[in-house]
Amino acid sequence: MRRKVTSIVTATAAMVVIAALLALPASGAAPNPIVRIRANGSNSAAVRAGGDLRVWGYNYVGQVGDGTKENNRNAPINVQGIGKVVDIAVGYTHTLALAQDGSVYAWGDNEYGQLGVEGCQCSTVPVKVLGLEDVVAISAAGHSIALKSDGTVWCWGDGRFGQLGNGARVSKPTPVRAEALGDVVFVEAAWYMSYAVKSDGTLWVWGQNASGQLGRDLDKYIFRPVRNCDIEGVHRVTGGISYSIALKEDGTVWTWGKDEKGQLGDKSFEGRAKPVKVTMK
Repeated sequence: MRRKVTSIVTATAAMVVIAALLALPASGAAPNPIVRIRANGSNSAAVRAGGDLRVWGYNYVGQVGDGTKENNRNAPINVQGIGKVVDIAVGYTHTLALAQDGSVYAWGDNEYGQLGVEGCQCSTVPVKVLGLEDVVAISAAGHSIALKSDGTVWCWGDGRFGQLGNGARVSKPTPVRAEALGDVVFVEAAWYMSYAVKSDGTLWVWGQNASGQLGRDLDKYIFRPVRNCDIEGVHRVTGGISYSIALKEDGTVWTWGKDEKGQLGDKSFEGRAKPVKVTMK
C-alpha cells in the first residue's frame, strides 16, 4: 500500500513539474515582452505586454511621470496611476498614455494645454484627460490627438498654427473635434501639423503649410481638415520639420514639403507641395 501511495505522489509531482515547464516562455522569449516603443525630443517610452509603462530621459517639466522634475532619468521609470496601458505617445515636452478602458492620461509640460487640463503649467504625474472616452489611438507633438472608436478625431494643446482643426489659431486645454472629419483609422501629430487617414485610404491634413508640407501651394495655414487630393491609397503618414512622408498601401513611399536638406529623397533639393515617389534601391 505504501509503495502504491509513493508511486501516486511521484507521478503527481512529475505532472506538476511538466506543467510548470510547459508554462515557461519559449527559450529566449521574455515573460513580459515590450510591445510598444515611442520617442520624441529627448524622451523614450516602452509598454510591456502586461500593460506596464516605462519612461526615461529628459525630465525638465515632469515628462517622465514619476512625480519629479528637473532631474533627468537615465534608466526606465515605472509610471504608476494609469492601470493597464495599451499605447503611448511622446510629444516634444509631454507624454500621453492610452489605458485599456479607452481613457487617456497626460503628464509633463502644459504651456499650451496639451495635457487636457487647465490651471497648471505642468504635471509630474499622469492626469486623466477629461471629456474623452472610447479612444483607440493617440499621437503627440506640441499638441495632442486622439482617435475615438467612432472614427472621429479630437485635438487639444498648441493650436497657434491651426493644428487642432477646429477652424481657429487658438490653443485649447480641452479636446475639440477636428471639424467634419469621420471614418478615420489612423492619426498622427507632427511639427505644427496634423494628419488623418480614412478607411478609404484618403489623407486629410491641417496645420502649418508654409513650405507646402500639407500639399497645398498657396495656404500658409490650414485651420480645418482638407483632403490632400494628390495622393491616395495611404496606409501611414508622418511629418518632420516642414515636410511629410507617407507609406502607401502598395508599399511605396512618397514625400512632399521642404527639401533644403534632401529630406524628400528625390535627388533635387527642391521643395514641392505635390507628393513625389521615393525610389528605393
